[in-house]
Order: sequence, then C-alpha cells, then structure tokens
Amino acid sequence: MKGGNLFIRAHGDDLGDFKKNCIHMKVVENVKSKDEDRPVLYRGEVTISLTRALKGTFYKYLVVKKGKMYWEDLSEFSFFGGYVNRGLKIQRDSIKAGGAMQHYLSKDKTAEYRKMALLGSLPKWKGFGVVDEEIQQMTATEAIEELDHVMYCFSDVWIEEYFNYHKKQPSQFDARKVNGPTFVMDCFFLWQPKHATVTRYCARIGCLILFVHLQCILLRFIRLAIDKFLYYYCSFHGLQQRQSVGLLSKKDNVRLPVRPSVTAFCSLDCKGFVHKFEIKRSFSIFQILTEHLRTKMAANVRDLAKSKVGLGSRVSAVVSSLAIVVLAYKHFVELKENELKSLLSCLALEADPTEEKCTVYEEILREFNSESIRAIAADAIERLCDRITKNTWTVDYEWLLAVPLLHFFKGDSKPFEEPEMGGPPDNSAWWGTEKLSLAKFDRFVKENFLDVLPRLASAFAVDRLLRRTVLCVINIWHVNEVSLIKLFSVPDLCVALMVFFPRSWVSKIKVRNYFGIKKVFEK
Repeated sequence: MKGGNLFIRAHGDDLGDFKKNCIHMKVVENVKSKDEDRPVLYRGEVTISLTRALKGTFYKYLVVKKGKMYWEDLSEFSFFGGYVNRGLKIQRDSIKAGGAMQHYLSKDKTAEYRKMALLGSLPKWKGFGVVDEEIQQMTATEAIEELDHVMYCFSDVWIEEYFNYHKKQPSQFDARKVNGPTFVMDCFFLWQPKHATVTRYCARIGCLILFVHLQCILLRFIRLAIDKFLYYYCSFHGLQQRQSVGLLSKKDNVRLPVRPSVTAFCSLDCKGFVHKFEIKRSFSIFQILTEHLRTKMAANVRDLAKSKVGLGSRVSAVVSSLAIVVLAYKHFVELKENELKSLLSCLALEADPTEEKCTVYEEILREFNSESIRAIAADAIERLCDRITKNTWTVDYEWLLAVPLLHFFKGDSKPFEEPEMGGPPDNSAWWGTEKLSLAKFDRFVKENFLDVLPRLASAFAVDRLLRRTVLCVINIWHVNEVSLIKLFSVPDLCVALMVFFPRSWVSKIKVRNYFGIKKVFEK
C-alpha cells in the first residue's frame, strides 16, 4: 500500500459508529524489498468494554488515499447479499488477563500469508522446537491449550451481516479438519425457472435447498463443511446469461478457480434438476504445523536413542513427544506410519538408576497438570496404538513402550506397584488391554520383538501390569521362544496358560513350548 493510510471504523457510539476512525493503524515493521507484495506489519490500539466484547461488535478496515476512502471487500463471506463486516465476539471462558486473540481473515495469497501467520503465532514452548532465544516458560498443558486456540482462531472468524453474527472459515478453509479426498455432492432442485427475472431468486432458493438437503441427510462433518461450499461460480444452461447477486458467473459453462486454498467448481443443469458441486483442497495448515514439528520429533528420537543422555534431555524429549501425541489425536498433526511408531516409542518410561522412582513420569505429571488433559493424553495414546495394531500387514511392538503411560493415566496400575489379582482373567482389564484393538494383532515376528525387548524389559520395573499386557499380546506359546520366561511371575504364567490353552488340537510347536515353560515351573 503506497501513499495511503490504514484505519479501522467500528459500530457503536463510543467507537465512532462507522463515521469516525477509531483506530489509526501505524507501520511498526517495514522491510525494504523489491517485492511490493511483501507483508507490512501494522499496529493499532483501542479500548473497549468487557460487556461489548462479550456481546459483540463489528468493524472494518479502510484505506484513505488522496482523499478517497476504500473499504475492504468481504463479499465472499456474504450469505444474504448484504454488507459484511468483521465481527469481534469473545467467549466468556476465553477471557483472561494478558490473553491474546488471533483474528485472521484474508483472501489474497492465502496460503503464503496463513503459513507466515501460523508460524508466528505458535506457542513459544521448548517442546515445539523453537529457538532458545524465543523460549517462554510454560507447561505442556498451557502450550497445548494455546495452540488449540490458535488453530481455532485460524479456522473460525466472526462476521456480521444484517446484525447477525456468523462463524466463517477464511477463504473456505477449516484448519481443524484433515485434508480429505475430493467431495462430489448431488442435490435436486424442485423447479426450473423459465424467465430471466426469477434467476436471482432461483439462485438464492437453490442455495437454501442445497443447505437444508445436506443438513438433513449427510453426516455431521459435511454439515460443518457447508459454509465452505456456499461461495462458488456457476453457469446455467438454457437460460439468459445474467449475473445474479454474485452467485452466477457472467460466462456460461466456464469453470473458474476461486482462490489458492480451495479450488471449487460448480455446474447446474436446470433441465435435469441436478446440481453437482466439486471441491478440492490444495493447502493445509496441518501440513505446515507437521513440517514444523518434524524437526523436533526427529531430535527427540535421536536424544532417546543415545546410550548416554542426561536425565534432563530424556525428560524433555518424552514430555515433548507426549504433547505431539495429543496434537496428533486432535488431528493437528498428520503422521506417517513410521513417524507414528517412532513417536510412540519415545513415550517409554524407565526407572531411575539409583532409586525406585521414575523422574520422567513425575515430570509428566507436572507438565500435564490436570485430569482433563491426562484423560485426553490417555485417549490419544490408545487411539494411536490402535492405528498400529489394526494393520495386519506389519507386526510392530514399539507401541507397547507407550502402554505404561496409558495404564497410569487410566488408573489401571500405579508405578512400582503390583497389579491387583481381583477380577476374572478373561476380562481385558485384567491384562491391561481394555479398549485396545488386538483382534487382528495375532501374528508374532520374533525378530521385531527382540529389537524392542531391551527397552521393554526396563519398563517392566515401572509398570508391573505391562507384563500381563505382553503375555496377552505375544501369546503364551511364544514366551519360551524369546527367553522371556524368567521376566514373568509364576501366577501370571499359570493364568495365561489357563486362559490361552486351547481346548482342541495343539500343534507340535506349541506342545514343545509348553514343556519348556513346564520345566521352568519345576525349577
């Protein structure tokens, strides 16, 4: 912007009621560059009452250049065809001293600017991989909550139209939804207009029918995506070419891209009464966040793989990995299968070398300092473990390293305490596998298990219930194959034999393993 001044005008007598400038935006950072489109940082301040912030108000940017006023155009967010303003509405539970609210609404160079804005808004927590100079002291719980708010604000913004407040996604994009395949939706219109004068009304009624049809029939996630599908270009067959309320294209039978973050195409055939709408996503904030966290995930794996690593570095890596697990559960981070295995293996707990305590777990309790966030972490571990165990093509055991944390968060066991013997052994809770999907996890690969065995054996001391879980996972017939028999208690082995011993034909290999276990009992 050259030779102009940026202002904000807002609704309300105390804010000038759109007749006076309530905020003069001043340049605080202007980097000289040949690129004229490079963003410039502006800053302005205004004080509003808490009542107004809760009730809501609306405002708009304008540029004054050579005596002329240029208001920003937000017509892409319009549903009723009226004037659209930015909305300011803060939820009561989000108000706190020193808090900040991210408000993003842009349609130019959306992908580039949103990436820049997201990376600049991330919590400055060491577990998310920021540089040392930017680190702020906060717990993992505070960092996750702050990131949750950032993702929410980057997805939903308040807009005002005819004194009605609506939540919209900037440029038809919802940052909290994972990128999916192309959606194609078919809807039926009930009539065919024969006169050009009713075209504009047909367009509005058609959109309303489309909205009601999808809301009543399709699943909830498509209903939440309706706002993405309301703004598009379309053309009519057999009707006079006419633009109507910004919804119809001036050119017939022309497919036009909307904007970088979403490419949407629409065609409507009034003769067949069929409306087909197709939307393709080409940009995802999730990808940006995942790429940002990949460096930290790789560093955590390297630190925990070292034979000699300080306790502080180990604690930091485990806490950081658990926070990323929670983000993956919330669908903020997109993980490949090998990344998921490595991430779960970083949650392994080990006893301190000098005394019977686990400093890593104590630090996790301090960082995840509420029952609600621990419950979310337990659900996250459980869900990600299921993603591995449901894969019948590969057999991996790294997920077992995360099970002690799952047991502790759910209250199934406590550190360094023997599990209770009560309850029937045919219950999954007795084995510590409640809600874990192990139906397809029935193969055993000795080499894969031996790779994870050293770290798994060290976790047995911290979580005594983990022994039962391993007996349930690898099956009693394979215990003797991996020389694990001495790591289990005799009562647990007896129960495992009683539960898993088949009532029908037994193969020679199982019989041989059975006699191997029997010899240990005799000793």
